[in-house]
Amino acid sequence: MKKILTLAAMMLLAVMGLSACTAKTNKANGRSSESHQARLNGRVVTDEGEANQEAAESTNETTKKEMTNLKGKKTLVAYFSWSGNTKEAAHYIAQKAGADEFEIIREIGQRIDNPAFTGEAYLKPLINVDSVFNFPQTNVVTFGPGAHSSWHRHGGMVVLVTDGVGLYQEEGKPAQILRRGDVLQIPAGVRHWHGATKDNWFSQVVIYDSTWKLTEASNDSDNSVSDEYYNGIEMMEYAHKPTTDSLMFAAPDSTLSLPTFSL
Repeated sequence: MKKILTLAAMMLLAVMGLSACTAKTNKANGRSSESHQARLNGRVVTDEGEANQEAAESTNETTKKEMTNLKGKKTLVAYFSWSGNTKEAAHYIAQKAGADEFEIIREIGQRIDNPAFTGEAYLKPLINVDSVFNFPQTNVVTFGPGAHSSWHRHGGMVVLVTDGVGLYQEEGKPAQILRRGDVLQIPAGVRHWHGATKDNWFSQVVIYDSTWKLTEASNDSDNSVSDEYYNGIEMMEYAHKPTTDSLMFAAPDSTLSLPTFSL
C-alpha cells in the first residue's frame, strides 16, 4: 500500500510539472507571437491602425525602390489621355523612372475648318451616301471643351452620344445636357446648335438625311452663337434613359420580334 501511494504521488508531481512546463511554454510562445505580430520593420507598433500605416509605408518604399531600379534602363510609359489627367500621371511616372513617354492618339477625324464652328471640332465620316445601299450619311463629330456649332438646319437626324458631355439647343427652348448613351432625334428643318460643355469633350455619331433642302422661307440672317450667349445659356438635363454598365445605350421599350431573330 505504501509503494502504491508513493507511486501515485510521483505520478501526480510529474503531471503537475508537465502542466507547468506546457503553460510556461505556451505563454512564452504567445509572447513571442505577439511580439512578432506587433513588430513591423524593426519598430514595435501599438495598434492595428499603426500597423496598417507601417504596411503602407513599407509598400511605398518598395515602389520607390522599384522605380529607382528602372532608372538607366530602357523604359517606355505609354498612355492615352482624354481629359489630360492621365497625361499628368504618366509624366510623373516617366520622370521618376527616367523613362520615355508615348501618347496613344485617339483617331477622331479631321479638324473642321469652317466658320460655322467655334473652337476645336473634328469630323470623321463613317458611311457616305451612295446609290447602292442608300444608307443615310453617318459621321462622328467630336467637340473639344467649349467648342460648338452655329445655329443651323438640316435633314432629319439621329444623334447617338458616345462620350463626354455635350449641349443641344433648339430655337426657343433651353439647352439640354447630353451624356454618354443618350439618343436624340432632331426633326428636319428644326433650327438648333450643338457642341461640348465648357470643361468636357463631347463625341457623337450623327445619322441624317444629307439630301434634304429647305423649302420654306426662314429668317436665319444671324446664325452665330457668341461667347456671351454660350456662357450665359439656360441649361437642363436631357431625359436620360437608364443604362447598364455593359450597354452604352438604353434597351428599347419593346422586344424585337422577327422570324430571322431568335430570343
